[in-house]
Amino acid sequence: MSTRKCFSSRFFDIQEDKLCSYELDSNIRLPWKSYTQKTSGGNGLVHRVQIHPKHHSFKTPSDLDKPQYFALKEISAFDRVAYRRELWALQKSTYQTQREKHLIKLLFTFEHGDKCYLLFEWADGNLAEFWNQSDITPAPSDAWAVRQCLGISNAIKRIHGLTTWQKK
Repeated sequence: MSTRKCFSSRFFDIQEDKLCSYELDSNIRLPWKSYTQKTSGGNGLVHRVQIHPKHHSFKTPSDLDKPQYFALKEISAFDRVAYRRELWALQKSTYQTQREKHLIKLLFTFEHGDKCYLLFEWADGNLAEFWNQSDITPAPSDAWAVRQCLGISNAIKRIHGLTTWQKK
């Protein structure tokens, strides 16, 4: 007589106005279609993941035919203090920053086995990498560059509480 191991996989609800957090048993299989480590630093590792579309509610208005990737920050549970500190800061500012287009949005958090995770939108690069490209077509205008710098500086002010959220 053979026995089959039963497993389940989680559906991640991604909400605009609320940060969802999940505590998952280590037996739960994570619904990654692809999983690649990209960098390490700060308090953990950053992976580029593709989540099976039947296991999340994230919607993007454009490029629905392209694979959708996310940035998954992994923090060892042995460093729970660093995880809780980062999570507290992100939860404090999540609602206010969700509509800020110059910030990568935190979509949800979860604990799985002995690791803690933060899932963000994926960015294909940063402004420094963009400026170093030689084949930017059409070439950005000076006005566009100024708008980008202004947006980034306003986002930094929001993160550090140097502006009020009610002045929208």
